[in-house]
Amino acid sequence: MPDGARAVRATDLRKSYRSGGGKGHALDGLTVDFARGQWTAIMGASVSGK
Repeated sequence: MPDGARAVRATDLRKSYRSGGGKGHALDGLTVDFARGQWTAIMGASVSGK
């Protein structure tokens, strides 16, 4: 995506959690761009780490 079209860039996102004696990874190195002038929705199950 050209820099002028990008509104936001998130780089190397990580999210982990502990559950039942183990460690879970919801995000592991995610990089995402959000375009200028467009709507973006982040969807997922309840308590999924959105």
